[in-house]
Amino acid sequence: MPKVANIFLRSCGIFLEILALAIILVAFLIRSSSFQTYVAQRAAMHFSKEWKTQVQIKKVDINFFERVYLEGVSLNDRQQRPLLKVASLEAIVREFGTEHLILDEIVLCNGQVWICLKNRFYLQSFERCTPFPEFGG
Repeated sequence: MPKVANIFLRSCGIFLEILALAIILVAFLIRSSSFQTYVAQRAAMHFSKEWKTQVQIKKVDINFFERVYLEGVSLNDRQQRPLLKVASLEAIVREFGTEHLILDEIVLCNGQVWICLKNRFYLQSFERCTPFPEFGG
């Protein structure tokens, strides 16, 4: 009987060591920029298919889930007109969960944002947030 218990305890010890090693490996993998970029590009491909448009991200770096750095971001609308093209984007995350994300600040560097309006109502709604003198805001 002690021999069986000894084998069982050694097996459990080996399993726990492998589990700890796997957890450490996943922790380092999540922090690597290349893995983050791979996951972001897969997500961009998913959203491109779901939204029937082009979403592109070239590089991602997430620091402690507080700051997110994106490079080479582009987003088109459904008519394939550009909505957003940014060389680099920095977002400061205040809070996130499975179904929400609250940002404190977004900084766009060397970027362009296009707004296409089909109806005057959308313009009036947008003017409440940011006045545009060329539109009489």
